[in-house]
Amino acid sequence: MTKSYETLFAPVGPQWRPFETMLADIRGAVLGTSTAMARAELAAIERLIREGDKHYTRRQYELAVEKYKEARAKILKIIQPSFNVPSYVAVHVDRLLPLDPDLEAKLLAASVHVLDAVRPVGTDPIPVLAPPQEVVLPDVLKSHLNIGFRETRAIDAAVNEAAVAGAGLLSDGKPYAAVELMQSVYKAASEAPRVDRSSIATLQLNLAAAYVQSGAADQALVLAETAGKTFRASRDRVGEAQATHVAGVAAKAVGDKKAARRLFDRAAKLTSGLRESAIARKQPDRKIVKGRDLRNFGRAREATFENAEAAERNADVTRRSFNRPALGDRLHFDYAELQDVIGKDETVVPFRLEGRANAWGTVALAQRSEISQQSRVWSVGVPTGDKLVNFKSGDGSLVDPVRVTKALYQSRVNKTAYKDLQISIVDSSTTSLYKLHLYGYVLPLKIGDCYHRLGRFANAEVNYQQAAVYSYLNQRIESFVVWIRLARNAVAWGEVLYKQESIAEARDQFEKLIMTDGNEPGSFLYTTASLSNPADQARNLIANLTARPLPTVNRAIATLIMRAAGHLASITAGFDFYGLLLSPIHTFEYLQSVARAFAKEAIQSEREFINFKSREEFESATRRDLENALAMARNEADAREQVFRAAEDDVRAAQQGVDLAIRRRNDAVNQRAAYASSSAAQIWAQAASQALLGGEDAIYSEISALADRLDRGERISGAGPLLAAAVVLQAGRKTRRYELDRMQDTINQLNAAIGVAQVQLASAQHRANAAEIAWQAALQQAEFAIESLDAFDGEFFTPDAWSAMAEVMRDISRSFLERAIRIANLMERAYIFENDETLNVIKAEYGYGIANDAPGRDTRLLAGDALLVDIESFTFHSITHTTRKSSRIKDIISLAGDYPAQFEQFLDTGLLEFETDLYEFDRLHPGFYEQRIEAIELEVVGLLGDKSLNGTLTGGGVSSFRRRGGTIGSRTHVIDTLALSEFELRDDIFLYTADTGVRGLFQGIGVGSTWQLHLPRRSNDIDLNRILDIRLVLYYKAKYDAGLRTTVLARPVRTDELTRQKTLSMRYDFPAAWYAFYANNEVVFDYDRRRFPANQTAFTITDVRLRVFTNEGVASDGITLEITVPGVAAISVTTGSGGIVSTDQPALAPLVGISPIGTWQVTVTGGVTVTGPDGLDVSSVHNMQLSIDYSYDYLPEVI
Repeated sequence: MTKSYETLFAPVGPQWRPFETMLADIRGAVLGTSTAMARAELAAIERLIREGDKHYTRRQYELAVEKYKEARAKILKIIQPSFNVPSYVAVHVDRLLPLDPDLEAKLLAASVHVLDAVRPVGTDPIPVLAPPQEVVLPDVLKSHLNIGFRETRAIDAAVNEAAVAGAGLLSDGKPYAAVELMQSVYKAASEAPRVDRSSIATLQLNLAAAYVQSGAADQALVLAETAGKTFRASRDRVGEAQATHVAGVAAKAVGDKKAARRLFDRAAKLTSGLRESAIARKQPDRKIVKGRDLRNFGRAREATFENAEAAERNADVTRRSFNRPALGDRLHFDYAELQDVIGKDETVVPFRLEGRANAWGTVALAQRSEISQQSRVWSVGVPTGDKLVNFKSGDGSLVDPVRVTKALYQSRVNKTAYKDLQISIVDSSTTSLYKLHLYGYVLPLKIGDCYHRLGRFANAEVNYQQAAVYSYLNQRIESFVVWIRLARNAVAWGEVLYKQESIAEARDQFEKLIMTDGNEPGSFLYTTASLSNPADQARNLIANLTARPLPTVNRAIATLIMRAAGHLASITAGFDFYGLLLSPIHTFEYLQSVARAFAKEAIQSEREFINFKSREEFESATRRDLENALAMARNEADAREQVFRAAEDDVRAAQQGVDLAIRRRNDAVNQRAAYASSSAAQIWAQAASQALLGGEDAIYSEISALADRLDRGERISGAGPLLAAAVVLQAGRKTRRYELDRMQDTINQLNAAIGVAQVQLASAQHRANAAEIAWQAALQQAEFAIESLDAFDGEFFTPDAWSAMAEVMRDISRSFLERAIRIANLMERAYIFENDETLNVIKAEYGYGIANDAPGRDTRLLAGDALLVDIESFTFHSITHTTRKSSRIKDIISLAGDYPAQFEQFLDTGLLEFETDLYEFDRLHPGFYEQRIEAIELEVVGLLGDKSLNGTLTGGGVSSFRRRGGTIGSRTHVIDTLALSEFELRDDIFLYTADTGVRGLFQGIGVGSTWQLHLPRRSNDIDLNRILDIRLVLYYKAKYDAGLRTTVLARPVRTDELTRQKTLSMRYDFPAAWYAFYANNEVVFDYDRRRFPANQTAFTITDVRLRVFTNEGVASDGITLEITVPGVAAISVTTGSGGIVSTDQPALAPLVGISPIGTWQVTVTGGVTVTGPDGLDVSSVHNMQLSIDYSYDYLPEVI
């Protein structure tokens, strides 16, 4: 047996590949290649499902269902390309996409085409997935086929799409796939009555090019020549030139070089004139359309990314780029760009894109090695469960769809373990082969789950039912998953309806699982063939529902069926969803006051929740502020420390500056002193050497004197060497004096610098001291922040405490709210019951989503306030709709007089069942309506002595009353039972405490109702025949309407209304005459006018029954009677069984049609039981009862 937890917790969707891998496929669409774009299409479907899952986990069900629907529509679009996905998703009304065996077969067949399209090779601008096929869509979906720009005729659109897609596959290096795709469309177009010639010629051209690339040159030659003729017929010289060029390439491939040369010459000649005219027109602006402009030719861009992702995408595309250029880079619009045709290039094959604006391009002629590479076989491994199924692809043929069906789909139907059913999406190949499972099972269930969560149960049901008819539904696990979802949806749907008191509709939902009488229903849960396994378990449970222990079945199935059965039992018992009576016994005013009190408690609790939650958020913000303050204080302390450390570095630097200044000053002083001591000798040596070199003696005094004269500005004379020595000496002295003065200036500056450095040092020391003080202050501030945070955490009321209290108060508020809603529902029912109104004011849930929204957060507030408004609206409604006062009425009904037959039976059995007729109350009080009973009394008339009667009077269930408009209103309510005892209302009521807010017995029910009086024999020691009559006293209220009075009085009487029955007991109604009966064997009595109602006249007998009662043990049949009435001769009759004679006997027929008023005489003339030894003896006759049925007329009525 399937484990219950597998059906409950087994994930519906597959295991997804890493998100980055999927995203890379989506980003690869910018390459413009067919393979990349096909992978992007499949990855886009995967992305939509995963985004839907993300929204579902965040409880964003509307967004989730939108993503799921779009993903499912994209799968359908693979085989129905004209289906407009955006328009379908934009429609808010749920329109179910089709699912049937034919569509499943088409999706499976398309899978192998998709698999070939995502095979790893090439470049192409069009996402080629599968050949288009016609799908029979419901009428509500057909509009999505014709939205947006479309070709006038479908075949033209199909031919153009095939030509574009084929060109893409051809450019992508997949000629076999191009042939497969275009060949089927070309065949269909050939059989069509009319196709656009330019479109079909383009398809022929591209198909011929594909034949060339796939090595079928002979087929290419025939088709290219056909294309050329078609282009020539449509006066398309470019197309004719291209087709001729392809024919030349094909002719060369088959070895006919002469024909090839002739075809190349013709193609060049056709294009040469076009090229020259194009150059003359000078249209360089249309020279080449770049690849980025045509990479999305014929399709909408799949997805947009943020700027940061776009940069990552470009980098990823660069890493994954191919050597072969993209198709868009080779597309041309200008006639001047037909160089390959004009140049008779035998190594290229032209192709063409047909559309509203034609474009053309070329691909290099595939060499044998390339053809071999293109036809290489790929092995595709597809995981199914924990196993791997391998397929072969790429050898010029497609994977066999029959094998795909058997290996991946049919094999899973009877698997018994979930691990064998698990699907893994690892790349685009698995997506392509499992897209049917996504379309037929995964997405319908996910969409249904979203609708179920949204409370849109009807939409959820149809989606679940569609998953149930999926042909490859696993019978051991997935059938249980679907059954349980359908059953859970039905139960939830029924519970919502039950809460809304839509009882009949709720019962219909619950009876999808189990009937009210406990039998198996005929719902889809039990009649759907694919759900037979779970249905069998459900049948087993239903058949043994009273057995203990219950049979072993799936726990989820058992739980749901038991829930449904419990609700049905509550409905049958007259309870509402909360287990309360549908017809409350409490008064409206009392229930309103209680509901109001609970609502106010809910409001107050919610206010406390808001207060506590605000305090929590405030305290949390305070703690965050303290944490921020601590962090800032620590950062400030760190910064201050860095400033202090920098200041210390500045002090050290300043100290070093002072030391350096002093050292430089001292060095300068020493240098001057050294220079002063050594420079004089050096100058003299230079002057002396000047003299000695000239051959003169170097006498210091002589040369010094000459130098002194030069210093004074005098002219000197003498030997030349001496004069030169004097000049050198003078110059040296000047230089020495200058240097000594300069050095002194430097020393003076350095002395000043020492002072500045000392000042800077002092300033740096002061800054360091200040920085150190600031650092310490910052440390103190940080310590203070730590202490503040510790103190905050040490408080009694922390944010966690406020949060906990807030949650407690919210639970209390919700508890009060739930109680208030339940009581308010009872209040509404009581108001409806008491006022004969039809209202639906109280809702199942209340609240406004006004708080900050977040996943998993209940943002509803002010529910109690909203409920209180609805509660108080009943007071307003009562005041504004109560326009008439009520009359208090008391009516007494004689059970013996108004129900004689039932009363006679009661005297034998002690059980009297009767129904008070609303018509009689209208007759008694015409014009009164809304008759509602306030109290009931029962008066027993008879010879009972001091003995009391014990028994019950039961009434209710369904009662009726007159409405103001003259119609009959009815209400269902609790059946009340009054105990008959020695309790007397007038004497004993003061000994009992009144039940506050509880209606009295029978209070509020309509006067037209069914009653049962029961006096158990074992409880009453009396002879019931001593009871002469029982009078039912009704105290009730009613409102009056003059128009209704006129209507009632003008209404024709009932057919049997002018017929009554009068029953007389001769022993008790005529005691004197009865006493005389024992003396002379006859009873003579007057049936006078006073014994008939005063408002009746024109009495006519319709039936007579006379019954003779004898003493116990004496037979009452066979007694001969003689009956005499006014105007009729004496009639002799004999009593039958039970001592009865009636006008059914022919002898008494003359009594019918006469007036009963007058003197009657009944004489006993004979009979075995009344004949003794001395003759006739009537002492054994205990009583005689005369019952007369008569017709009458009412006295004339004045309206």
